[in-house]
Amino acid sequence: MKQLNLVLFLTFSVLLLGHSALLADYEWEPVNGWEWEVREAEGQAKGAIMIFEKVIADDEDLVDGRIYHHLYRRIRILSPEGHDWADVDVPYLNRKQKVEKIYARAIQRDGTITELHKDEIIEKEVFKSKKYKIKQKSFSIPGVSDDCIIEYYIKFRSPTPRSSWVYQKSIAVMKAELVWKFFAGQGISGVAYSSVADEITPNYTWVNADNNGQINVEQRPSVKNPKEVVFTVGEIAPFEEEPYSQPEIALKAQLRIYYGKSAGVASYWGDESKNRSERLREYTKKNKRLRKVVERWINLPSDEEKIKAAYTWIKANLENTAYADDDKKYKKNNHVDDVLKRGYGTSWSINVVFYDMLREMNIDAKLTYAIDRDDNFLAYQAKYWQFDRSMVGVPVAASKDYDFLYPAIRYLPYKHIPWYNEGSPAFIVGDQLDQFAVIPYSMPQTNQLKRFQWLTMDEDLMFSGKMAEQHNGHFARSLRLELDGESEAERVNYLTEEFKERFPQGEIDSIVIKNMEDYNKKLTVQCQISIEPSSQLAGNRLLIKPSELFSQRDNPFTADERNHLVMFNFAKEELDVLDLRLGGDWKIEAVPNDTSFANQVGRCEIRFMPQQGGKALSVQRLFTLNTPLFRASDYADIRKLFETQLEFQEMTVVLTEDLTE
Repeated sequence: MKQLNLVLFLTFSVLLLGHSALLADYEWEPVNGWEWEVREAEGQAKGAIMIFEKVIADDEDLVDGRIYHHLYRRIRILSPEGHDWADVDVPYLNRKQKVEKIYARAIQRDGTITELHKDEIIEKEVFKSKKYKIKQKSFSIPGVSDDCIIEYYIKFRSPTPRSSWVYQKSIAVMKAELVWKFFAGQGISGVAYSSVADEITPNYTWVNADNNGQINVEQRPSVKNPKEVVFTVGEIAPFEEEPYSQPEIALKAQLRIYYGKSAGVASYWGDESKNRSERLREYTKKNKRLRKVVERWINLPSDEEKIKAAYTWIKANLENTAYADDDKKYKKNNHVDDVLKRGYGTSWSINVVFYDMLREMNIDAKLTYAIDRDDNFLAYQAKYWQFDRSMVGVPVAASKDYDFLYPAIRYLPYKHIPWYNEGSPAFIVGDQLDQFAVIPYSMPQTNQLKRFQWLTMDEDLMFSGKMAEQHNGHFARSLRLELDGESEAERVNYLTEEFKERFPQGEIDSIVIKNMEDYNKKLTVQCQISIEPSSQLAGNRLLIKPSELFSQRDNPFTADERNHLVMFNFAKEELDVLDLRLGGDWKIEAVPNDTSFANQVGRCEIRFMPQQGGKALSVQRLFTLNTPLFRASDYADIRKLFETQLEFQEMTVVLTEDLTE
């Protein structure tokens, strides 16, 4: 939820957390006998079960900037693994937020109660910047055993009223309840409230709620005259973390509550498009300087050449202030000519310059907005702003598709976009009927990593020689961003550590980096490498596994089932080419058969080619991933592809030594 700022994020997300409170300030609810008999369901052994979470989000004093969130949890501890739930951290933004009350206790089966004392609550500063200082209150509930009940209550004050309630936890939750006491004009006159009521209508949206608990919604005191809404969810399965997924916050079942217009979703997005179009018109109204720059490209023979010329010019002449040092001061740009005059701007303002340049050349460009799928997906039904960044879309002739361009961002070649925006919906600003389009994925061939090794075996069975890597597409940009701003020595150190991780049995030195700054060329890394693969000597035969000389891979997909979609960074193609020269009297006796495997997920293959009468061997290994996103129902194919490429690493080459004189 991009409109919610850091204050809001801390309030709701990190507080653990929900927001809740007891109806009478603080009063423990009675412990029922059945709560001692609670047990974990089969396959859900987490050491604890949350009996209930009760939350109150009290916005009634919104006008005074005093919003209260209350959290009350009761948790059944069943084993040592569940003890972590007795350790609670409560971050808050200093001077903006306040933790007003904390109560906690542990209850034993025999009725013994151990209370948390005030002096057991630790407060410390966990983050500090020029704008923010984040503090944290932490406590560990005393008296926790392997067979007890713990409960705690937190009262939290914040100036910010909106957020999401994440009711799915890493343990099972028997019942969760949120009471939303929404703002309905308290503290202002009826006339004043009636003039803005439609803009601040209470709204809510369920996210990831399918098959995640039994949901009930009740308006109190009545549907006709509600003052609060009670959301109840029961029997919530624990969240299971899985490799290659979005962050937990994006995947857990949750409720998002916010204030917005009462009209429908289509009307909301239409109004957003209209409002942002008006802002565009204002920002591009003063563009005399821009038109002067564009004159040089007007007579280019095609729109493609005009677009590329404008893109290249912006990359060379405008500085994105997002990459500047914090101490550097910039003036605010009020229109596109300010950006050109000063030579710098925000990502948005630079993209608007590009948009306006294309419009001045009669190219039907659209300013668009994208969401970063590695953080979240778009909740279309939620009527609030959710996008992370702007870019420019150019309609593709005779289709509903767009080419997306992002000149403001560093190291991004022409007609490329960041991988984390691929596959996401783009919000199109303009007067077209369709407000959304899908940003396409890049093809595997545009994101290549080619690795070449030329190695010679010595009498000690050590393979030494040169290695060169060619990074293209997203591979190249990702590495450039890692090395950006570092000294040459720091870059070499970084790559040395990377190679050590990928070649744990190897030694690397003499690293050289080429084309670091030229984002239109392949980024190349060269080095010297020495590797001693595991080998087995049997008489005059030597068994080696050539794949051990490659960058090592693993298989993260070992679970039998999958609950969430699988998300890789980007479609890709990785090619390893290994040229071996055998030393001494060794020569090749036998090699494995060439093997390949392909399915809807991708392709992997390996080829063995003896050369020079068995004194040399060329091995080629290829791995292709067709697309970055797969449904959970595709999991069997994903697992099979990764299992197969791992099997390649076990393929053995037989060498024989000629002992005759």
